[in-house]
Amino acid sequence: MKTFSFLLLVSAVMLLAKPADQNSGASEGSQKKAAPKSKSKRPAQDSMTGCVDQQDGKFVLLDDHMLSKLANLETSIAPSEDVFAKHVGHKVVVKGSKSSGQEVVFKVASIEDIAAVCAPAQGTNHK
Repeated sequence: MKTFSFLLLVSAVMLLAKPADQNSGASEGSQKKAAPKSKSKRPAQDSMTGCVDQQDGKFVLLDDHMLSKLANLETSIAPSEDVFAKHVGHKVVVKGSKSSGQEVVFKVASIEDIAAVCAPAQGTNHK
């Protein structure tokens, strides 16, 4: 009889302990799900608009009048000649990252033509 009582007591303890373990596991799981996931944010890309030109063997971005240099252009997506040569004299939007120092250098990730020519606006009086 003592053995039967002991087995009954052990069985009851095990049954009571099991739901407690399941509940604590469920709350831990819900805590893991509730934890915010860290999303890696991409750094925002800079963009510049201007006219592509070649000066001293390097590609540069000039203002709309082709007078003032806005930035030296560099790229790592392909050789500079392949990327910029077809855009010389065109008005473009470049996207990438800008670094400033002695001279502004714009590391181009993408380039898009917005006009086939760069010229002063019509009606400007140049003498």
